[in-house]
Amino acid sequence: MPRYTSAGRRFAVGFSLVAGAGACATGGARPRYGAVPEAVVVAQIIRAPTLVIGDVEAAVRRAGLSVSRYAPAEGFLETRWFDVATRAVTRTPYTRMDQIIRLRFFADPDQGKTRLVAEAVQMIAWDPSLPERDLERMVPATHPGRLLLDSLIAPLR
Repeated sequence: MPRYTSAGRRFAVGFSLVAGAGACATGGARPRYGAVPEAVVVAQIIRAPTLVIGDVEAAVRRAGLSVSRYAPAEGFLETRWFDVATRAVTRTPYTRMDQIIRLRFFADPDQGKTRLVAEAVQMIAWDPSLPERDLERMVPATHPGRLLLDSLIAPLR
């Protein structure tokens, strides 16, 4: 049986803790970042976040949009990148970036109600060397993507 010194024992314990932490799940489908600062905040809804995101998912699918990530338990939904002019899903490299948007919805519990935050973002540039989120900006209020977003959340208000 090997004999450990005090330093060796500390190393073994530290290594075990680091290895154990690395083996744990780092999260679900919801990203670590929140909505962009200009995102639309929907008034508090008197329903559970899982039900609100379910309502959003149904509205998104009725509008003919394709869902990329959907996590009701985490209060999150994200659509695929799509062209609002052609109403079709797009792939990289993006052309006509002024017409290509993605919708995201964040539903969080807030004092017994749900606070829904929604965003319609477009890419300001396409650079595969940078994280997508660094190149995303909220679309202007008159953009067709923002009008689509407003039409999806209007029934939830």
